[in-house]
Amino acid sequence: MKKIGLFDSGCGGVSIIERLSQLNACEQLVFFADTAHAPYGDKSPIQLRALNDSIISFFDSQEVDTIIIGCNTSTSLFLEDFEEVYSHTFYGLVAPTCEIAVATSATHHLGVLATQRTVETGLFSSTIATLSPQASVTEVACPGLVEMVEQNMIDSVQCRALCSEYLHKLKDARIDTVILGCTHYPMLESVFKTIAEPHIAFINPAESLRFPSVSTKDALSVNVVVSGPHQTIESHVKRLDIPYTLSLVEPVA
Repeated sequence: MKKIGLFDSGCGGVSIIERLSQLNACEQLVFFADTAHAPYGDKSPIQLRALNDSIISFFDSQEVDTIIIGCNTSTSLFLEDFEEVYSHTFYGLVAPTCEIAVATSATHHLGVLATQRTVETGLFSSTIATLSPQASVTEVACPGLVEMVEQNMIDSVQCRALCSEYLHKLKDARIDTVILGCTHYPMLESVFKTIAEPHIAFINPAESLRFPSVSTKDALSVNVVVSGPHQTIESHVKRLDIPYTLSLVEPVA
């Protein structure tokens, strides 16, 4: 029975669960939502690496051998090292997301909305430069957006104001494609679209996932493991109408 592990700092992983269900990519998924330490995007690399190593150890106890890194900050900082240190198969979302964005853009002017730490790594810009040397990339750090999602404030005036502020920073770059560079941000896509010009395309990282389907008649079963507040994430998982169990654990570090 194929079992996949997925970790993120919280609700961002739900878009990936939805994608895995569409792909029929596995029978069992263990989703570790580290809400006790959300957001990841403002953690130091040392702090974040300790958290991620502890989660990978937890996956070992669950007999998981394939791990999806839902957090693009973790992918930006650690993916290559994870692949060297651990025997698991790891999937990050940055490179495949960039491939979709480059293929989507007609003007070669792309924007990236991401966490502060992800923007600091410059991984989206460097990956796009490799794929399309003529492309122009503008990255904008978006502090506060993860908290809006985790606190279930997507429809609030404060959330709309933040989304408007960050989109405005892309206005002069003449972009036609925006990467939602944190897996929490697709939950804000409807807000962004009411603010942005209608020709702008938004790229959801979860849509970049590619997995072969498994031969099974059983629906995907998800074990949601949460290290902190769980009400918001459970409400989003329920919306998917997928069988799940919820486990509460002590914070991993």
